[in-house]
Amino acid sequence: MDSVDSKVLDTPLDSILTGFGLRALKAVNGLGVKTLRELASKTEVDVLMVRGCGNTALHEIRNLLKRYGLSLNMSFPVTQSGMPIPEMASMNLRDYLAAKAMQAYLANADESDDAKDIAEDAYAMADTMIRERSK
Repeated sequence: MDSVDSKVLDTPLDSILTGFGLRALKAVNGLGVKTLRELASKTEVDVLMVRGCGNTALHEIRNLLKRYGLSLNMSFPVTQSGMPIPEMASMNLRDYLAAKAMQAYLANADESDDAKDIAEDAYAMADTMIRERSK
């Protein structure tokens, strides 16, 4: 993905949805998104799961995103503060699985747990998931 200006990503959808069809508007409202960044992070399945939305709404949403150099199913890495890091490369599957494992572990961890041990355990779990996935 080419670097997209943060100002574009944070554009409020209500300021650019003029001329949008009713079903596409319902899809955007049903997704609960407020900015281009949030919309671009959704998948086609997310859009199609909104009641009453089909290929026409999906097509309109794709065209809207395309006008801004975006598409559905984009990821935008973030810092701890929640702000995007546009130059950061996307995570690979191992990183993604480790992050999910770490989230689950941290939800049940106490303050005495060592961060390095948590990270090592999360990557070990990710490696196990990848091995099991390939069977």
